[in-house]
Amino acid sequence: MESVDLARPHFSATIRQRTFIHSIGLVMFLAVVAVVILLMKIADINPVANWSWFYVMLPFAILFFWWEFLSKWIGWDKRAAERKMAEEMKQNQKTKRANRGF
Repeated sequence: MESVDLARPHFSATIRQRTFIHSIGLVMFLAVVAVVILLMKIADINPVANWSWFYVMLPFAILFFWWEFLSKWIGWDKRAAERKMAEEMKQNQKTKRANRGF
């Protein structure tokens, strides 16, 4: 049986991980902007005070769609879970070897 080294991802996986990190940064930036727009609307700060509530809540709808559907369709949640499992397996192997005295 061939062993797979999960600690060393292929080059394409590294690119996917970078894309994932950049997309998280973009989504979190959108979340911060959405909250700032909402606070500006509530505090009646121009120009947001004159906007319709539809445009104020639109970034939240986009974020909901992203977190509930798009990330699952692309498979990023599955890749993150696989990466976490690989790290846990590696840590368990280190712990077992340390307990055996190797």
